[in-house]
Amino acid sequence: QTVAAIRHVTTGGYLKQIRAYENMEINPRFAAIRERLVAMTAKYEAVVNAVVETKNQEYIDFVARRMVEMAGHIIMTYLLIIDASRDEQFATSAEVYVNYAEAEVEKHFNYIRKMDAAQLANYRKA
Repeated sequence: QTVAAIRHVTTGGYLKQIRAYENMEINPRFAAIRERLVAMTAKYEAVVNAVVETKNQEYIDFVARRMVEMAGHIIMTYLLIIDASRDEQFATSAEVYVNYAEAEVEKHFNYIRKMDAAQLANYRKA
């Protein structure tokens, strides 16, 4: 799945979709969740830019799954608040899921930010 999805990360396709969701009208009740999503998106965009700028395909492949998962959690949370804005039955799911999404985005952000392409040889030996 990552192989098919990573091109949407590296070409900006997922970020474009995230920005479209960011600009959609939602119930004001979910404004705080959207603020958290904006912060998560900034972290996602920062790591994607940093990784792509290395132009190191092995490194990009190594962190691809983490970047795809970051995008997935952000997109899923947006879909939940969009649905919750239309139908109250999704509100609790949105409020619960954002906590998980935020933790996962933070985890991947920190891993990628601290990972150096020079360390890849160590992973080949492990």
